[in-house]
Amino acid sequence: MNYLFTFVSTHHAMKAESYLKKDNLPYRLRMKPRTVSADCGLALDVKPEHITRVIASFDRRGLSGFTVYLPGDEPGDWRNVPVEDIRGSAEMGSEGDENRLSGP
Repeated sequence: MNYLFTFVSTHHAMKAESYLKKDNLPYRLRMKPRTVSADCGLALDVKPEHITRVIASFDRRGLSGFTVYLPGDEPGDWRNVPVEDIRGSAEMGSEGDENRLSGP
């Protein structure tokens, strides 16, 4: 179950993609699902094991204007995951323990 990043603008999405390329972090650029509300039609798909490193990459460069989602219980449904929760969980656990964030 991958995380979905949406952005406030195409510019933000392209910046995010360039940061992940520079940091050699895996992701998939995709179209934003219709059921997700965002100003930009692009989204990034990120595996759970990379989520804290991706957010750290954005934080180091001051990138804001993104929202993180996980698939919801119903097909096509997405639920918002507060970035602060991901950051806080990463601080409490070890660097290699990001998988625990992928559950409901």
